[in-house]
Amino acid sequence: MIALAALGYLLSAATAALLIAALWPAALSRRDTRALVTCLALAMGPVAGSASDFLRLLLLRPVPAGGWLLDGALLIAAIAAWRYRNRHQREAQLPADGAPLTASLAHRTAWLEYPVMVGLGLALVCVVAALVLRARIQPDGLWDAWAMWNFKARFLYFAEPNWTVIFSAQEAGTHPDYPLLVPMTVARLWRWAGADVAWAPQVVAGGATLLTLLTLTAAVTVLRGLVLGGVAGLTLLGSNYFIKHGMSQYADVPLSLYMLAALAVLAIWHERDRREAGLLVLAGALAGSAAWTKNEGAAFAVWFILALAVVSLGQGPQQAFRAATAAALGVAAVAWMTATVKLGLTQTGTDLFSNLSGEVLWQRATDAERYTRIVRAGRAAWVSLTHPWSILGALALVALGGWRRPAGAWRALAVVGAILALQILTYAAVYLLTSAQLQWHLQTSVERLFAQVWPSIVLLLFLAARPLPAPQA
Repeated sequence: MIALAALGYLLSAATAALLIAALWPAALSRRDTRALVTCLALAMGPVAGSASDFLRLLLLRPVPAGGWLLDGALLIAAIAAWRYRNRHQREAQLPADGAPLTASLAHRTAWLEYPVMVGLGLALVCVVAALVLRARIQPDGLWDAWAMWNFKARFLYFAEPNWTVIFSAQEAGTHPDYPLLVPMTVARLWRWAGADVAWAPQVVAGGATLLTLLTLTAAVTVLRGLVLGGVAGLTLLGSNYFIKHGMSQYADVPLSLYMLAALAVLAIWHERDRREAGLLVLAGALAGSAAWTKNEGAAFAVWFILALAVVSLGQGPQQAFRAATAAALGVAAVAWMTATVKLGLTQTGTDLFSNLSGEVLWQRATDAERYTRIVRAGRAAWVSLTHPWSILGALALVALGGWRRPAGAWRALAVVGAILALQILTYAAVYLLTSAQLQWHLQTSVERLFAQVWPSIVLLLFLAARPLPAPQA
């Protein structure tokens, strides 16, 4: 049972790994990027698996063999893409990552590698223990898990021939317009395991939490060195709510994983591999995966493309158009499933903006008290969910290398900061115009929104640093 479910997951992860290798061929030849590629493949595995299942459901072939055939077809297509790209790949001389550090600076920071990585390893053990404990205390997750996300997963598993019922107006309480990555991943594990076992949604939730931590650490290591990579992981753990919420079996932490991964790959493209257009397609696919995870991810994908285009205008209109087009292709490769759900299957829209007239919208948009309450709720969430020492400690270590940035880092910093700012402003705009009672809406969601952006905020902080490599022997 468990072995078969693991085999199904690894099959999807292998498909994702081959596609990543086709889009970013140089990554596998570099020691510092292999860990990040592994994390990205594990994160994209559920996306590849859900694409296979979604196609099978749309083709009205709810039989086990249909799943095997489509999984195999996607794997063969990924192998073909990888072989084609590998055959035609020509190694290019990449620009330097920035001015070299002085020997004194290198010696000043190299001694930190061992204690930082030991600390991160111990923290990782504690995180795994905490996730297991949370799973034992709340095996079915919190309210939205069993009332919405796992409810849809059970419907996809038990009532597959009539799966479109989950989009009907009668199921309005379960938000029929929500994307299906998390429910389809859970249902896929159940299908491979042969039963609706309780550990499947727990594995999805805990795996997304651990992958977010490992992806952040690996990405910052690629961009800023091993010391700051380890510190970035420890800084993420400065919010115990992120770990606690990770096992709620909601879609917020998986969404944070794809948002973080998309921004990390985009930063790598700006700083290290600007000649590799495939990286932008990969970043776009990760942003599209965010859109396939939760509604907030759709806004993220839009801001991702727009901010990239605007920042790239500094290199000329043609470069901006090429960059935005490549990213848009990646987004479309995954987000078409979200568009199909929202435009072709869902029979009811979101209830956040129901029964709104122009007069009501204007009244809420000009109500200063609503702005005040939204800002206060956001500030309270930040203060209560983070520990000041984690931010101050990270800033102190970042300052060791000064604030000089490597080539291309200004653009990476600008585009990542712009996307995050637009995403947070989108959250504020929803609160401002929502049809729900504002205080209730803030109390039930502002902490979850914090969990969505917290890993990306940590990434942004470390993009402001210069690398701190170890001294050469």
